[in-house]
Amino acid sequence: MKLENFIKKIPIAEYDVLPALRSTSLKQFIQSPRHFKYAQSDEARAANNNKSHFILGRLVHAALLEPATVRDEFMVVEAGTRNAKAYTEAVKLHPDKGIVLAHELAQANEMVAAINELPQIRDIIAGCEPEISAAAMISGVFCKCRTDLLGKADNHIYDLKTTSESAKNFPFVMGKFGYDVSSAFYIDVLLANDLDVSGYTFIVAEKEPPYGVMLYEVTAEYLDYGRSKYLPALEKYKECLKSGVYPSYDLTPVQLVPPNFKGNK
Repeated sequence: MKLENFIKKIPIAEYDVLPALRSTSLKQFIQSPRHFKYAQSDEARAANNNKSHFILGRLVHAALLEPATVRDEFMVVEAGTRNAKAYTEAVKLHPDKGIVLAHELAQANEMVAAINELPQIRDIIAGCEPEISAAAMISGVFCKCRTDLLGKADNHIYDLKTTSESAKNFPFVMGKFGYDVSSAFYIDVLLANDLDVSGYTFIVAEKEPPYGVMLYEVTAEYLDYGRSKYLPALEKYKECLKSGVYPSYDLTPVQLVPPNFKGNK
């Protein structure tokens, strides 16, 4: 397969098999090369694909951004838990589909309905093209990304995130999930395709009633911070590919110090 830059709409199956590094894998590599290597195994992929929060997030994305794809990509099981026989059998028989419980589908539909009640969010969605894929060579590594929403007029990236916490807590968990890395990575893949990106905004939707939604715009400083983490990781990634060695954590002892509480003596 020829590795070349592109920005276009392609099926998710075609995107998944594209031999390029995605931001999720890059964030695993930043944790440690060994974590990245394990995440590529069939065991890890299967375990991750069946996590309830992951499947619900995918379902909400599809139902909100491309509702016509839900029927093809997901299968609903009438069971109360993932331990039920009906669920485990469905996972085995339909490995190509996201298996969701009936109550999860109802939850996803309620979330989508609540999000669609907001005129500002409806306008954003109407002014964007959903699920656009892109690929580009960055620092000698072929990379890919798939934007949730890309502005038709200004190439603004909108990234839909679902959260079990208050949407107001989102700034405190962004680092935990590596959103600094992914936002910088996405923008840089599009920039490498000579696309003038106007900005990056997270649409954060709560998973519990009343399904609150907040918007967070990514600053230039935040993007620079993400680049300071992922660009050096790409260099290390190339070294690991060449050597075939994927080390775990640095075993240099980390010095633990007590927290500095102001006013305490």
